[in-house]
Amino acid sequence: MNKIFLVLLASFLIASCSTTKPSISDTNPPKIETKELEEYVVKAKPIHKDPEKIVVPTYQGTRTLDNDLLHSKLAVSFDIPKQELMGQATLTLKPMFYPVNTLVLDAKGFTFSKVKLNNATGKDLKYQYDDRQIIINLGRYYERTETYKVYLDYVAHPTQGPKGGSAAIQSDQGLYFVDPNETDPDKPTQIWTQGETESNSKWCPTIDTPNERATHELAITVPKKFVTLSNGVFERGVVNKDGTRTDFWKMDMPQTPYLMMMAVGEYAVIRDTWNGKPIAYYVEPQYKEYATDIFPYTKEMLTFFSNRLGVPYPWQKYDQVVVRDFVSGAMENTTAVVFQEFVNGTKRELLGQHRNELIVAHEMFHHWFGDYITCESWANTTLNEGFANYSEYLWLEHKHGKETADQHLLEELNGYMNNTPYHPLINYHYVDKEDMFDGHSYNKGGCTLHMLRNIVGDDAFFASLKRYLTTNALSSIELAELRMAFEDELGMDMHWFFDQWYEKSGHPELEVTHTYDASAKTVTLTIEQVQKGTDIPEVFLLPLKVDIYNSAGKAIRRSIEMNTRKQSFTINNIDYNPGVVELDPEGVLLGTINYLNRSTIAWKELYHFNPSYRSRAHAVKKLIAPLREKGELKGFALSLLKDSFWEFRQTGLYILEGMGTSPESLGLVERLAQSDKNVKVREQAIKLLGATGDLKYTPLMERILSDNTLAYAITGAALTALNKLDPAKAAKSLKPLENIKNQSIMASVSSIYANNPSLEHLSFFEQNLPKIKGFEAVDFIGNYVTVLSKLQPEKLPKLFEKLKDMATDMKQAPERRFACTKIIADNIIQAPPALRTTLSTYVKTIKEKETLDELKSIYKQMF
Repeated sequence: MNKIFLVLLASFLIASCSTTKPSISDTNPPKIETKELEEYVVKAKPIHKDPEKIVVPTYQGTRTLDNDLLHSKLAVSFDIPKQELMGQATLTLKPMFYPVNTLVLDAKGFTFSKVKLNNATGKDLKYQYDDRQIIINLGRYYERTETYKVYLDYVAHPTQGPKGGSAAIQSDQGLYFVDPNETDPDKPTQIWTQGETESNSKWCPTIDTPNERATHELAITVPKKFVTLSNGVFERGVVNKDGTRTDFWKMDMPQTPYLMMMAVGEYAVIRDTWNGKPIAYYVEPQYKEYATDIFPYTKEMLTFFSNRLGVPYPWQKYDQVVVRDFVSGAMENTTAVVFQEFVNGTKRELLGQHRNELIVAHEMFHHWFGDYITCESWANTTLNEGFANYSEYLWLEHKHGKETADQHLLEELNGYMNNTPYHPLINYHYVDKEDMFDGHSYNKGGCTLHMLRNIVGDDAFFASLKRYLTTNALSSIELAELRMAFEDELGMDMHWFFDQWYEKSGHPELEVTHTYDASAKTVTLTIEQVQKGTDIPEVFLLPLKVDIYNSAGKAIRRSIEMNTRKQSFTINNIDYNPGVVELDPEGVLLGTINYLNRSTIAWKELYHFNPSYRSRAHAVKKLIAPLREKGELKGFALSLLKDSFWEFRQTGLYILEGMGTSPESLGLVERLAQSDKNVKVREQAIKLLGATGDLKYTPLMERILSDNTLAYAITGAALTALNKLDPAKAAKSLKPLENIKNQSIMASVSSIYANNPSLEHLSFFEQNLPKIKGFEAVDFIGNYVTVLSKLQPEKLPKLFEKLKDMATDMKQAPERRFACTKIIADNIIQAPPALRTTLSTYVKTIKEKETLDELKSIYKQMF
């Protein structure tokens, strides 16, 4: 399961709402008051001091299995307008250990017509059903050496009954019908499933728990125009007399029930092979030629991960499909990964971004961690999601370099830091299983694996993972199996690491000072752990490295181990007074470091001396305020524009945007606008040149607009800049771009139309309002309101009503809902009194109907 849509939403909200431009993240918290110098024993704080007030949370353990599901043979067809599934299931089972005479199956929202022993003509079995589980009386006891079969004929009603979901998985409906009545010309009719966490029991009777594992066969009957996809191997398709077709799929390797899937739609299928195994890309026909751009590096990743882990990709095939209205970012169904439609795009739309390849990597890595071995309970979710999260780092490091990977790692670390309150990674006391899909299971899980890799070393890390995978192949696992794989492979005790990082909450917060004794040639480094909170260890055992820099930028590295609350370390044979003493110089620690006596000069030296991304990012963040006070920030921005890493160049551009440019800086900005290899940097540089109003940049913008190989983000920025420099020339450049359905282009075109409104432009807004999404939705919708207010103000109430309907439609993407809400709220003050009251009522209604916690929190703060 992928959390990417939450990341996109967070980025969108920052870009849309922040009063300052995005800048390099700072992981240091406000300074916490330092205690007196003393040593503490390694211990965790008790949850409660008063025994009378102890509250024991519900223990969320692994589900007890009385029966073991071995195989499911399913035949399904659909009543698409009614959004129902007609199914026949023959399940093969055996007792887990003790004799059984009953079978409990998860089956949510079903109508059963037959429940029989063995097959459709077998003996009727008595049962009880409460709309969530069916309890079947088997008629006698079965021993664990016996297998038996039950047959169920049923109709599934997935749209009926209570609905649930979470921020990561927005709905638990299980089976979804897109445009079932074919009323939306912009949407194809599709059917697809989403099983995680326990939602496949909305369309097939099963034992819906992650510690179950079974093989299955699936026969899917659909109208002939549709293509089907499911797990495992496609065996055959049979055309029926009624004009339908039945496709037979077989999954002969056992997998957990939540990974079962099917997808039905009018797809173009692009087929290929990897190491003799079939792979396929399922996309809507208009994206056929861009399939390998949508799912980038698929074959290269299969090779890379197979080699890195020492375990070749273990499944029969690897297919990927894009569906409409998916309820998460993507889902790692074994051999058949589902993606949300935001991954769609043309080559120009997808240029210059790592988003799609990170999602492909994340879901692919699950085929080892999550599919090949599966967490036995949702309390252990990080054993699935933490590994998939870390795959993103591994891939970026391999393909794009360590600095790019480290930048992504810091983003993940910050995502965890903001995910309060903190809880253990392995969390047996969650309230709802959906709560486990959070910044702990994903972000902290990935960062923890990165620390473990750096502590034991690359060879040891990957050898231990190979043992972990091969020892536990095709089974369910818990944390102990991971720990024991490392202990058995390396011959060392690892309890200390897994206890503090997986079974305790929080992270170390370090305060650091250093002094130099010239006569003794020693550096004394003092570190205090100041973290506090429920179930957060007072002392983390921390193997650390420290770099001591001389004035020429050369460093001596030492290793230290922190095992008390406050410690001083004496480092001998240092024959210079170090300007910079840098703890954790490679940016490995899952925690924060606050340097209490570091000067601005030392921060400057750190930026120039240290090759580590995290140290340099920390330095840049710390330098902005003091350099602004000293009047030196523009000069620092110029050095950032020359940096080898794109994010620092982008930060330099943001600084100049806020402070104004100079002739020297404009020369550098122009070079970045002309040829920088990073799309984000080039886009920002173009915007900065446009803001100058200097007509000498007009030819550059025209050249960019004439180049049809560039990313649309660059083209859109150039169009916006040209509109500021020469509106008449920008208007002439619109014609080739008006029909391009790209978000950047549509937003830029809308800005030009808003500056020079015309009745003929209204159709552009009307046609594209249902299609605009992402960052650009706020600008586009705001420009629509501007144009309409100038040309046909009497129609504004109707438009605002439409925006309200979009904002309260939970099927709309979160960023579209937010954009509609923001534009309504932004117009309350300037609206006429009667409309003002209506808009205020709309905002109140939107806040009441919103279901996504992140948006509810934002609305509470903003409106």
